[in-house]
Amino acid sequence: MPNSIFDNLITFKIREFKDNFRNSKLLFENHRVKNKLIHAGEFGIYRENICRELLRFVFPKKYEIGSGFLINSLDENSTQCDLIIYDYENAPFIELNSNNKFIPVESVFAVGEIKSKLTKHTLTECLIKLSETKNSRKINNSFLTNTKTKAIQIFDPIRNPNQLFFTFIICESLEIDNEHISNVVNEIYGNANIPNYLRNNLLLSIEDGVLLYTSNKENSHKEICSYPIDFSDNNQEIFNSLTFIYNDTNEKAIKIFLNLITDSIQKHDFFYVQPENYIKYNS
Repeated sequence: MPNSIFDNLITFKIREFKDNFRNSKLLFENHRVKNKLIHAGEFGIYRENICRELLRFVFPKKYEIGSGFLINSLDENSTQCDLIIYDYENAPFIELNSNNKFIPVESVFAVGEIKSKLTKHTLTECLIKLSETKNSRKINNSFLTNTKTKAIQIFDPIRNPNQLFFTFIICESLEIDNEHISNVVNEIYGNANIPNYLRNNLLLSIEDGVLLYTSNKENSHKEICSYPIDFSDNNQEIFNSLTFIYNDTNEKAIKIFLNLITDSIQKHDFFYVQPENYIKYNS
């Protein structure tokens, strides 16, 4: 049974978050030029901080939320990520300033993008970028030590979604018909030939609701989830269905979003960073 005090606190926090996100544009609006901002970069950082504040309210303290770039031991790096959720205590990183860091992929739990109004064009860019970011979690060694279980594991992100980044999008509103958003997303992934396991996990529209998955696994009773694929008892891939849940006066959709992202990152596999894979010894 839910705790009424905590539920009231999270409802208040969500409404404060929504108001701050909506009103943020007023602070950076250029009143001399229509539909222009005084400083788009600072506006983006301001909204990222608003989202961080909400996530920190529900995340355990060990999870840090920053911005920056992901790097791996194959000498690859991502484009800039709006939000990176990682283990601060165990993650070595190179910090250029308070906002931008280079973080090894082994340390990262989740990556998020923050948008204003999401059109089909901006959604396409966002989904492709996040799939490429998710695919950057390439580990040099086949066997890794899991920090939660201390067990030796095989890195197999296709069959184990907890070994990939959890990715999400937060936007102010959708300029796509909510009734057709699932079809639009499936079309984007199909046209870009993106495999199912690299699909985005959650999309939250503050004004509209949340796009997530419902399980198609046998006896799952269509329960909501945040992973695009699952596997049957005989190891056959099962593609879960995209489902849109509308927000209501009790902030149902945003509460579901927060619950799913918190649950998922706590189940996520974190791997030790092995410095020898990142450092060049010989000239």
